[in-house]
Amino acid sequence: MTRVAQRLMTPLMAIALIAACRSAHAAPVSDAAIVAPFRQANELYRGGRFEDAAEAYRAILSRGVESGALYYNFGNALAKAGHVGQALWAYLEAERLAPRDPDVQANLAYIIGELRPEAQAGVEALLRQRRLAGLGLRLTTEELTIAWLVLLWAAALTWIAVGFSAQASARLRPIAIALSVAAVLAGAGMAARRLLLDGIPRAVVVADQAEAKFAPQDSSTTHFVVPEGSVIRRMEEELGWVQVRRPDGQSGWVRRDAVKAL
Repeated sequence: MTRVAQRLMTPLMAIALIAACRSAHAAPVSDAAIVAPFRQANELYRGGRFEDAAEAYRAILSRGVESGALYYNFGNALAKAGHVGQALWAYLEAERLAPRDPDVQANLAYIIGELRPEAQAGVEALLRQRRLAGLGLRLTTEELTIAWLVLLWAAALTWIAVGFSAQASARLRPIAIALSVAAVLAGAGMAARRLLLDGIPRAVVVADQAEAKFAPQDSSTTHFVVPEGSVIRRMEEELGWVQVRRPDGQSGWVRRDAVKAL
């Protein structure tokens, strides 16, 4: 491959990824109250009015509606409008609700590639944690909870059958053991997801860069700068400021509008 071809490959791949995004996602928004606004937002997207489409999707989200389809389309509009940090946030929310969707995974991978290396590391660490908690199956928190309950009841009923039927005991005991192990694994994944992921407040830096100050005021000295797309831990909020902590333990105060909570 020539140097010219190599230089062209990355932008061409990026254009292909974003252009391939479906403005009407495979998993439709089912709430009847917002079907019409969702379709209108899709029309704005198809018409190339990406900023307007993003605002339309944002308005739907402000009603408390959540779906992988909505966040996915919102991310597409933001990415097309050039808002990398906000698009990353939307795709991460879409991945949380639809972790097995190939389109979400493709566009999330693309937008991560647009970040600075130090920001990429934090996002990839979060995704690894999500996959680990999902037992490598890309399960959501709700799916893990349902799997745990089903396996738990199935194991309990099988053990009861083992105790009541000596004749079937030899056949059922291995099944009961397997179901018990699976229930433990599902329960561990669910607990990890709820306590270590969903239970820890995080945010994505959506500004070009966020200046973290020693105190929650503009006149305070800047402690460090966090690049766009960084995933950081949220600590406290005070008068339009959010205290954040980096993975290395350093903490500081950033403007609230510079970050978006996950």
